[in-house]
Amino acid sequence: MTPEAPAPNREIAPSQVTLKTVFTVSFGVLVVLALVMAAIHSLVAITLTSTAVLVAVALDHGVQWLVRRRFPRTVAVGVVALGMLGLLTGLGFTLIPPAVDQGKAMVQQAPAFIRTARQSKAFRRLDQQFHIADRIEKAEKGLPEMLEGAATPNGLKLTETGNLARSVVGEFARTMDWPAFDIDVVFSVCKVVNEPDIFPLHFIRRLAKLAKLVRRERGRLKASVLGREMRTEAKRRSLQALLFQLTCWHVNLGFFDAFLPPQSWPQDDIGVLLWSLSVAAAGWQTPEKLTRLCAIPVESVISAERDPATHVVEARVLQPLVWFGLLDQKPAKPDHTRFYERQLYRKSPLFDRFLTFNVQTEHAAVVRH
Repeated sequence: MTPEAPAPNREIAPSQVTLKTVFTVSFGVLVVLALVMAAIHSLVAITLTSTAVLVAVALDHGVQWLVRRRFPRTVAVGVVALGMLGLLTGLGFTLIPPAVDQGKAMVQQAPAFIRTARQSKAFRRLDQQFHIADRIEKAEKGLPEMLEGAATPNGLKLTETGNLARSVVGEFARTMDWPAFDIDVVFSVCKVVNEPDIFPLHFIRRLAKLAKLVRRERGRLKASVLGREMRTEAKRRSLQALLFQLTCWHVNLGFFDAFLPPQSWPQDDIGVLLWSLSVAAAGWQTPEKLTRLCAIPVESVISAERDPATHVVEARVLQPLVWFGLLDQKPAKPDHTRFYERQLYRKSPLFDRFLTFNVQTEHAAVVRH
């Protein structure tokens, strides 16, 4: 009598998933991922191709209509193509001129506002007391001088890095008037003065390039067509509004300081910050208090090992507003515990005349916590 074979152990039973199945599934997943990645990276090409096919199908109806009327197909394709080109050209002439006129009107509104304000009795009274006209002229002075030099046939000489040459820097350095900037200190510290050492000049040159008022041509800085137009008296008075908008909403002011990221803070909320300053800076305030009252805190600033918020707001918001004459600045009482001179800030009379706000606050039915 033969002994019975032991029952198979379920724990060591052979797996029903073979190595071939694993490789097949893995290869299928890789193929799907490759197709998805190819579609994502080719999205623009696919969109353009699909659009071209739709346009070709639509235009083919016109070609077939002409072919049925005994036009050769080559001639029919040419007629349809020329008709489409004429239609696009007509739309361009219809839409572009009004857009250009509206852009010119927008640029011209700022100088008209300033001229109207200067003719008012209120402006003259304020100007006698606070010298508002001088503030406007100082804010407009630096860039027009650069445009005058760039508008000459030879332009202004540039270095290989795109900065103004030392000879040009020396000419501008002694003539520029900039709030809280002492050129004598720079010359006492630097044996050789380059453009980045003269911060006002460096800032204005980069701002003019961003505004497309100047262009680089064969190692020279020359005025663009827009820059030459801005030299006229009517257009020049719109410079402050144009440069203020670029400075607050388009220039990364974090590029010019040595503070830690985020480099876009607090510029991301500059509209809210300016509105808050219109109330909080009615009297002389410290930058610490203005930062707490006006700046919207973010996690990277709150969790920083040291508190950079006040210094960042002062460098990226308060000081630029002083440059444009919208804030007054004066030294605080001497504090020997600090290694730098503390400043106080308040709104200048120009602030409320230069900026207006249309803010609609939400009226909640219940108090929010």
